[in-house]
Amino acid sequence: MERSISGEKETKPSASHENFNAFSLLALGGLLWYAAYQLIQPVANWLSYDLLGVQQGSHPGESLAFFFYDVPKILLLLGGIIFLITVLRSFFSPEQTRAWLGGKRDGVGNLLAAALGLVIAIIAGVVIGRLKLERYVEDFVWQIQVGQGGVGCAAVF
Repeated sequence: MERSISGEKETKPSASHENFNAFSLLALGGLLWYAAYQLIQPVANWLSYDLLGVQQGSHPGESLAFFFYDVPKILLLLGGIIFLITVLRSFFSPEQTRAWLGGKRDGVGNLLAAALGLVIAIIAGVVIGRLKLERYVEDFVWQIQVGQGGVGCAAVF
């Protein structure tokens, strides 16, 4: 046992205490992230209509409100997804992934690598789907049907 400068025994926190602290910090961060996500729309409306005094329902007002809403939303979503993917990747080291994919024939290795990427994309999609973002889609998007629209695929290429 080590003694501190004052002569008292130094105790090291137990692993369960450290895990509890890490989990508590993670839960607090998740709650703060969720609170920030829920506050985006009211803050965007306040900035656009009250602080800047732009008329609600006008094109400039709606554009500003959309900008003030969408930029922080995208940053929060990207930050959250990057954090979750980073946590997932922490369970798999690059060496483990190489060992798992290595030694396979080229076609099999490519398929396994694509499957691993697909799983990560599906997990990200499920997380985004849980946030119920469909309510923010403009009405005209729901009314578009296949084959309608001003630009065809041939015009793009």
